Amino acid sequence: MTARGDAPPSPDGEAVRAEKDIWRRRLLAARRALPPDEHAARAAALAARAVELVAGVRGAVCAYLPIGTEPGTTALVEALLGAGHEVLLPVVPPTPAPHHGARVARVATLGAGPRGLREPPRPRRGPAVL
Repeated sequence: MTARGDAPPSPDGEAVRAEKDIWRRRLLAARRALPPDEHAARAAALAARAVELVAGVRGAVCAYLPIGTEPGTTALVEALLGAGHEVLLPVVPPTPAPHHGARVARVATLGAGPRGLREPPRPRRGPAVL
């Protein structure tokens, strides 16, 4: 047992983690190799498809703002807002804890958050909203 009470990693678990690490490195390398115009085209397609997927949804829609080479751009949030949705973004606390959700009204109102993320101004709605 570990200090947290979990079972020690099994040899199979270690193999799974190693395989995940290989795939993570491959995906990150592929994202870094993507030309900027292709990234922008894919981000626009992602935003358009997200709006299609939530058409007719009542209530809030949870979204995210990418960092680094993650898929998407602020166009995702702007498209959802433009389609009339209430958009919630995750807010990462400065210390390890569950993420909170916060409503974003405009991308321009986002401020700096931990780990290089942008986040909406207060109020926070707590983790259950996500």
